[in-house]
Amino acid sequence: MRSNHLLVVAAALAGAVLVVAWLLSGFDARAADPTSREREAGARATAQLDAPAAQPAPSHSQSDELGRAAATVTDTPSASVDDTAPRGLEVAPVRGARRERVREAEVWYWPLSLAEERSGTSSFARAEHTGSIDEGLAQFAQLLERETDGRCYAPRGASGRLIARASGLWGMTEISRSSETPLFIVLEPEVEVRARVLDATGAAAPGVRVALRQFWNDESYFDHGATLSGADGVARLRHLRQLVGGDWDFDARYAVAIDEPLLASVHVEIDVVRPPNETLELRLPATGSVQVELEAALPESWVALEVFDLDEVPDEVERERDFETWLPLEDGKVRFPCVEVGRQVLVWLRTGDFEAPADDVLRRGPGAQGESVVLRLQAKLQGATFAGRALDEQGAPLVDMDFTADLYDVRQNRREHVLRESGRTESDGRFVFSTADDITSATQLELNLRDERNVSLGGARVSFAPASAGATVELGDVRLVATSVLAAGRVLDVAGQPVPRAWVELHEAVHRTRRDGTVRTSWERRSSPVIADDEGHFVVRGERKAASIGLRARSNGASSPLREFSAGASDVELRLEHSGAIAGRLQLPPGLSTDFVWLKAVRKTPAVGDLAPQRDQWARLDTAGEFVARGLALGAYDIRVLTSGGEREIAAVENVQVVASAETRDPRLDPLDLSGLEFRTVTVFAPNGKPLSDGMALTERNGGEDSESHWISQGKLLVGLNDPTLWIVADGCMIERFEPASGIDVIKLRPAANVRVQLQGPLAPPPEPYALYAWISGRAEPGFLAEEHADWLELDGAQIQGAVRRPGAVTLRLQLNKGEESVAECEVTDVGPIVDTDRLQTFELSTAPAEFLEALTKAREEQR
Repeated sequence: MRSNHLLVVAAALAGAVLVVAWLLSGFDARAADPTSREREAGARATAQLDAPAAQPAPSHSQSDELGRAAATVTDTPSASVDDTAPRGLEVAPVRGARRERVREAEVWYWPLSLAEERSGTSSFARAEHTGSIDEGLAQFAQLLERETDGRCYAPRGASGRLIARASGLWGMTEISRSSETPLFIVLEPEVEVRARVLDATGAAAPGVRVALRQFWNDESYFDHGATLSGADGVARLRHLRQLVGGDWDFDARYAVAIDEPLLASVHVEIDVVRPPNETLELRLPATGSVQVELEAALPESWVALEVFDLDEVPDEVERERDFETWLPLEDGKVRFPCVEVGRQVLVWLRTGDFEAPADDVLRRGPGAQGESVVLRLQAKLQGATFAGRALDEQGAPLVDMDFTADLYDVRQNRREHVLRESGRTESDGRFVFSTADDITSATQLELNLRDERNVSLGGARVSFAPASAGATVELGDVRLVATSVLAAGRVLDVAGQPVPRAWVELHEAVHRTRRDGTVRTSWERRSSPVIADDEGHFVVRGERKAASIGLRARSNGASSPLREFSAGASDVELRLEHSGAIAGRLQLPPGLSTDFVWLKAVRKTPAVGDLAPQRDQWARLDTAGEFVARGLALGAYDIRVLTSGGEREIAAVENVQVVASAETRDPRLDPLDLSGLEFRTVTVFAPNGKPLSDGMALTERNGGEDSESHWISQGKLLVGLNDPTLWIVADGCMIERFEPASGIDVIKLRPAANVRVQLQGPLAPPPEPYALYAWISGRAEPGFLAEEHADWLELDGAQIQGAVRRPGAVTLRLQLNKGEESVAECEVTDVGPIVDTDRLQTFELSTAPAEFLEALTKAREEQR
């Protein structure tokens, strides 16, 4: 049940930061000229949204009425629509890389509040984890009215999910107040995987949660969605492609797995791009049920279970866990029907923003098949609640504004960040947030607010006494210091027409002095984008740190060049000049899925007047092999085709010209026939006999001056029969040479050699503050391996010892440092030969180039 995945947690946290920073914003329904918007910039800090906020999900008592109202698709003639009325955000159901509109698709809007999104306990989350999204549409979602041309519009200020479906097609995407227009929903063919769940006796097991699971290694996985087995024990995972979404990973293993409190994963691995047609079988171990009853549980509480072996006694219960499934408490009770017997369980509780073990005691679960256990607990949630009222400089409340609250530990000239929370102010400007983290050391709050268009309004710092666990800290009225208007203007397309809801990025110049005294200037983005209104107007606010700023606008893949303006400039115009596209189609060889192929459009010449040219543009293939690389400036590009996570180049087409702000179709890409290429998957095993968890396969580029690398994960390496020589590099293993044309499908790595080099005489280590460093590289191997993948060995006393990945003749490099500065370096080539054995090999070394020995002598004399 637990998603104990470090990689996903890190990725999810990073993604969450971007989502909160970019998506907690909106737009103003009013149209105004740029100068009036600049005058109103300060006053708008207190203005409320003109449009109503997204409605919360209906209660069960309202669901029947909503379901009846949403049951009919209405085709309203375009002529009958009042074009002067606010229509909201255009939603476009499309298919394929070229975004062909699916006019017959019906689109549903499933609203989610900010609190629901943050807690992960919304009606949508429940539907997603029970495989009942389609069934929940009529109960919790609104069917958007569709016009005769297939267009439809989401409500203003919408936040949640959009789900589109047509005959045999299905698609889903997120929507927020900062979403671009139009918002595309990509529909793809329906794919369903079935699995029959059996209990320990072999009988059908209904009501068991089954998930599409992605593995990275033995202790790292993530569930992409789940469903419950039916009365016949069969679980149907629908919308398989949409569950994975854009998270295709060639190096990962995918499986259909039981998502219940079990000690070991019960799963059947599948080829996610060629899912099985037959019904899989999942057999549970012996299970019983656990009913958790919590005294004085707060409303809106949720519970999760974690299981441990009976002999396991954790030194300390970890305070952070990420669970795929939380079950809601009803009248203080919740039942887990499928818990592995003979285990200990730990109960986790989530109430509002609090998330922690209900207590720190591991309790026995069911002891036999079918046994029911009742656990009565007194919840011991810790944390604190912070509350206050946000006011502008004139004392007016800041209503319906997004806030971030950073807590710091400030004492004895030290300021350490403790945590960050976010939310939205209420109708009177009041802000409230809670945390389950240890905040007893926090003594300062830094509050920052942004308006509905993600414009920074200002911030304030408030000091307070350390709060005890469970306390409420009332901060009172917090008056913000307003930020300056850095720029105001309008976003236009290449024809000079306004671009609604474009993103405008703020960049600042960073000056770095090189060692030779020259100054290098680069432009770096300093804040999340602000959102232009429906007429393309924008205001950028922030701290005035420099006389000039850089601005760039983006919208649906197109962008403007990054241009420099004086801080405080008004009537700024940002034109989306980078609006060209290159389209084409690839014919891939059998066995190479379009899901694992990427294209990169590499600009051959820099854009004129662009302070920081955009990075290479990437594009993905659709299921038919088509692609469109968007947002390109005029000029020449090289198209590179890469696979396996974008690390292996399998084809290239040079000098593709973008001659207008339209779609370019080069005959060489229409189609690019790669069907003659032959690929196969090679399995790489570590010396312990397990698939290699982390390594690289490298090949020479540019005549051996550098290398091209391909990551190996879970032992999988994709190779082409015509690939050049590869070198397999992994920590603790001998470097292995591999010829792709050999036909070998399995590579078994050998353990690295254990080597000791004893320094004698003149090479004895110098006294502090000097230090001696060493690393060993092979002499008979390509130069890029010696330069990029040498083995660093630490000096211990007068000897250097460690794992060396190269047998035969080697080069020992010595470096004499004073602090972090290198004083002298040398190479010693008469070390070795190192043989391929796991026994310790010892060498004595007393010679080095005269210049290096002279530097060592001076270092010793200096310290006398």
